[in-house]
Amino acid sequence: MENQDTPNTPWTPPADKTATIPLPASLDPLIEYLAEQVHNRWAERRLQEGWRLGPVRDDKLKTTPNLVAYSELSDIEKNYDRTTALTTLRNLYGSGYQIITSPSEPPSNSEEASRDVEKTLNESGIRNFTFTDGLWRSHPPEFWAAHPQLLHQLAHRTSDAGWPLLTFDIISKALAAAVENEKKIPPEIEAQLRHLAVLSLMEVGALDRATQELDKIPSDGKIASELQGLRGRLDKMRGKQCVSVEEATPWFEAARNTYFSACCAERDQFRRNEDEQSGTGAYYLGINAATMSAWAGHHEESRKMAEEVLELCTQVTACRDKKSKNTNADPWLEATRGEAHLLRGEGDDAKAAYGKAIRILDGRWRPLQSMRCQALETARRIGFPEAEVECWFHMPELHVVGLSEQPLVTPPKKSVVYFYLREAEQLELAAQILPESSEFHLGVAQTLGEFRRSLTTKEMQILDTLLAEATRLHGGEEARIIGDDIGPHLSHLLFRGAVLLRAQQLDLQPQGLTGLESTYDTLAPEGTASFRALLCADAKGYSRLDAHLLRVFVQEYLTCISDVVDRFREKTLTVKTAGDGLFIVFHDLASALRFSLDLRDTTASVNWAKRGMPDDLGLRISLDAGPMIEFTNPVTGHHDVAGRIVNRAARIEPITPVNHVYASHTVTTLALALDIPKVRFEYAGETPLPKGFGTFRLYHLTNA
Repeated sequence: MENQDTPNTPWTPPADKTATIPLPASLDPLIEYLAEQVHNRWAERRLQEGWRLGPVRDDKLKTTPNLVAYSELSDIEKNYDRTTALTTLRNLYGSGYQIITSPSEPPSNSEEASRDVEKTLNESGIRNFTFTDGLWRSHPPEFWAAHPQLLHQLAHRTSDAGWPLLTFDIISKALAAAVENEKKIPPEIEAQLRHLAVLSLMEVGALDRATQELDKIPSDGKIASELQGLRGRLDKMRGKQCVSVEEATPWFEAARNTYFSACCAERDQFRRNEDEQSGTGAYYLGINAATMSAWAGHHEESRKMAEEVLELCTQVTACRDKKSKNTNADPWLEATRGEAHLLRGEGDDAKAAYGKAIRILDGRWRPLQSMRCQALETARRIGFPEAEVECWFHMPELHVVGLSEQPLVTPPKKSVVYFYLREAEQLELAAQILPESSEFHLGVAQTLGEFRRSLTTKEMQILDTLLAEATRLHGGEEARIIGDDIGPHLSHLLFRGAVLLRAQQLDLQPQGLTGLESTYDTLAPEGTASFRALLCADAKGYSRLDAHLLRVFVQEYLTCISDVVDRFREKTLTVKTAGDGLFIVFHDLASALRFSLDLRDTTASVNWAKRGMPDDLGLRISLDAGPMIEFTNPVTGHHDVAGRIVNRAARIEPITPVNHVYASHTVTTLALALDIPKVRFEYAGETPLPKGFGTFRLYHLTNA
């Protein structure tokens, strides 16, 4: 039969059905390797065709700015090559193939790679979050486990840069890889890494997880006082989380006792041997013991302990002078003196000592912030004027630019800046602000692809520079899972939440953060999708129940769950169960948060073991939120939802600990942006989800 198609009928390529196939996080280095090879082959062909390097692309002159090494390309150009690599790998996975790498055959020469990393760390240091995160991900965790000195250096630098979440991820994954691949990390370095991991968790308020990690550190003579210091700090932070003085005081007293006993041991060691390290430990532990005594209300005892700490500082200084050490380069010794004088109410002496510490630190604002927060909290609890203490410190400000319709204002130099791009006219101002900022965070009101389509060549160059040098581009994780449905209202709220999350971490008050322009009701994207909150849960231990216990589960455990559901029935759209599985869709995020905590507390409060159930029976609960497709299920006839958010929530649940609630980063930032009360989020880590769904930041939801 003759072909009926006319020669002019345009050909339409079939839709890419593999575009949404998730790839394992372990393939990230391979994706980058393949992208580099794609670029190399492209450049080779261009050179053969007579093209040469030039400032702009010119088809007549055959010039292009992209005839450079892959490492010198902008992220935008690299993404074109990455897309080719991703499409290839997704089609392989979509056809049923898998890629398996052997730990014994790393993709690159380990020694050569280690020299490159060492050179990068020594020459470049820490540029921004994206650069540092890329350096970490450029090699698998097995590489870092095999090079503990580089791991230690990277972890310390990310911690000093103010990225505790990244610090914990680096340490935890590298240590896990060391165990899995039987790599021996020197005990001293491992202890220091675990110490840093605990500090990172405490910094973001994840105290339960910090306690678990602290228990993994072996207690030997060399670090016994450091472990006691960590335990004291945990008690102090738990006390700070208490609402009333009555609840907080026992925690502060416990911290005082822990610090003081460790201080006595270090002090005695110092006096016996003039061991400078013991002297340093003694004044650190001693000042914390004195401060906790003051916070617990024992002011006279605190003043006496502070006087003893000042004597210790003098003795340590004399010891260092005797050994020809430079005593002017220790900000913590001066900060300890400042805090001791503050506890004794000696404002002028405290100001002078803190001033020395500030001059030594010379703009390293993260340790200054820690110093400031401790001084302000102490001043508040002992009745010293907080305004006077505030004047002793000169901290960076956190400024938000572009998130509202107000005129754009250039923030002071060395500020932490969150810049929200709404239109191309803002690009030049952003480029002026970036080099003057201590941190520069970027958000875009549209997807990057949409925003770029409206730009001139010059504007695209400015944007590429911003993307390359910004501390972090916000919204990428959400765009990866939500796609084009992210919408301007959701983008706005997610950026607002990111601002508040960073402000919470740094204890700074955001400047330029106006009232809400978007609300939960405005989050639904255009089209058929709706914005909903979703809970998934299942009961660990259910599969071990026999026929008798299954009846108990149905009659009592499900009834317990039903009682909680009934209290929130009008807030739900869909409630489904299947065996031990629970699936609930909520109208709004606040109801989902409150329900999940009530469900956790109600089921965990019952002694199910007395009813013959397994001791470890309990719910694992996950929460997510985002655009979902709503429909009437043709099989059940009931309301239902579908979408990538539904898939992610279902994959968060299996990795959630029993009697815990884990929430996505999307839920966390939205809850902060919408100012939902009586909830707190503790960082749980960047975690790979089951079935190769990808790696995402998760948070442990608790009552505030």
